[in-house]
Amino acid sequence: MSAHLVTTEAKARLCPRCAEPILVGVSQGLTVRVDPYPLAAELEVVAIIAGREVYSLHARMLVRRLGNSAVSGPLLVSHRCGHILRVPPPPAKPDCFVPPF
Repeated sequence: MSAHLVTTEAKARLCPRCAEPILVGVSQGLTVRVDPYPLAAELEVVAIIAGREVYSLHARMLVRRLGNSAVSGPLLVSHRCGHILRVPPPPAKPDCFVPPF
């Protein structure tokens, strides 16, 4: 079996440099490290502008997205220590809203 363009299942690990959780796998013959936080589809272009590669998690394997890729699955971006692209959760709504007047 040839080692060219091999893709393996992604495994959860901790980054050896920053100790953040990451997913590590081989995608098309290259070892890939991504942040495990799914990215909203509309933020994919932000990640690309920031110089990050974007992958889809499909059948537990990381598939690199190129252009308008039709591969389904959560979008994950390449890991960069200290630069986690994470969408903050929406603000919590109070149980009852009291107007300030």
